[in-house]
Amino acid sequence: HYGYGLSPEKMQAKMARTCTLLERQIAENPDNAFALFNYAQLLRGQGVDTQPENAGKIIKAASRALELTHPDVASERHIHIMTHHQLAWVYFVLGNFEKAEQYCHNALKIKPNYLDALLLLGHIFLRQEQFDKAKTHYQKYLEVQASYNETYETDNIILLHPRSLSAAWFGLGIIAEHAGNQQEAKERYQNVLNQSPGYMDAVIRLGRIYASEQDYDKAEDCFCKMLERNPRSNEAILSLAEISVARRNYDRAKELFQRALAIKPDDSVTLTKYGQLLLEMGEPEAAIAAFGKASKDDPSSAPVLRLQAEAHFRARQYEQAVAVYEKLLACHGHDSEILNDIGNCYYKLSRWEEAEQRYLLALEAAPAPSVVYRNLGLTQVRLGELCQAIKSFERYCDLEPAEDDFQHVIGDLYARLGEFESAITSYERFLRSNPCHPQALFSLSECYLNMGHRDAAILGYRHVLQIEAHFQPARRRLAELAQPVGPV
Repeated sequence: HYGYGLSPEKMQAKMARTCTLLERQIAENPDNAFALFNYAQLLRGQGVDTQPENAGKIIKAASRALELTHPDVASERHIHIMTHHQLAWVYFVLGNFEKAEQYCHNALKIKPNYLDALLLLGHIFLRQEQFDKAKTHYQKYLEVQASYNETYETDNIILLHPRSLSAAWFGLGIIAEHAGNQQEAKERYQNVLNQSPGYMDAVIRLGRIYASEQDYDKAEDCFCKMLERNPRSNEAILSLAEISVARRNYDRAKELFQRALAIKPDDSVTLTKYGQLLLEMGEPEAAIAAFGKASKDDPSSAPVLRLQAEAHFRARQYEQAVAVYEKLLACHGHDSEILNDIGNCYYKLSRWEEAEQRYLLALEAAPAPSVVYRNLGLTQVRLGELCQAIKSFERYCDLEPAEDDFQHVIGDLYARLGEFESAITSYERFLRSNPCHPQALFSLSECYLNMGHRDAAILGYRHVLQIEAHFQPARRRLAELAQPVGPV
């Protein structure tokens, strides 16, 4: 009724005139059900998103049309059925799913094969993540649609979705994804594209699945197809950027992120991902700038602040990194990982006492990562607190038995303290998994020599030279021991 081939401006003017005529008709005859139905349908065509006041007008007009009609009256039945769907649709848009569902079921009681109501029920349940119910209604829609023949239609209704198979298949694809059935989801999205090659939401979702399966060629084909349709699609550009990151094609990824930021300069998600790429590329100063922009909308965003602090650390801007970490603590309370990171900054600044203090606080803020004990031990060595360092390293080895290199470190510390028996125990633990390590064997031999076990020490030095003939400390020690010890 609105004419064909009209410009948007002319179409808008025509709809406005029609709306005025219907409003006048309803004012003159408030009980004209057909006029009320048409008025609600016209407002529905205008939309609710851009004109939210339309929602209340649709509900008022459709509800009144529903009151004025009866499904058993032949001349009123079609209006009665369609106003149910009008109300179901507007409540769905408003997020009142309970009422939307109720009106759909009421319509289906009158007309069980009502395609519009079946499809809308699928959408209603999908939006609420009631996936089993959504699947049932999408499948019912496809089943009814397959046998639908408009020439045998007995109700004089206007069907909005007589052939919306793509929408049903798309919903079934989303449901399959949520169930973790990627193969089924791919088949459903392919069904969508077989029906509607331009259905870009299906293209994007299919691309995401291929990307998650590391089938990057197919994923890239999908996102490039999206860009052909919409060159300013940020989602497609970002997806291609992430594929480039996965392929370690960082230069192309950087170019794509910059392209996305040219479209949306202040998008925090894009800025954050771009900053992460810059960190990976060894450009921490540029990453700092990206994270700074990303945090403008939410200055207390923990993920962005953590990345920003890490970027400062990698740029060797340790004081600035501490400031950001302290901000994180102020916003989110004591956190063992943050305290450990602050300790690392102070360690790099050679401020050993402050580093030790932060590591000790990290251990109090349980659960603390095991690496805190290692870092604390290294700091305590710097402070000359060798006994405390040994305890820290031993605790680290208890928590991380695979990190047996620190048994060697513990042995060296015991040796420095003159506790040679304990040193031997630690060296032997290390040598169980590193039996041909010349330095550890030499240190073990040194312990035996210091304890007066000269013959055991000589055997040890010789064993070192069998492994590494040019290990000079062992060669020198054997030469010393070959000298006469003097008169008895």
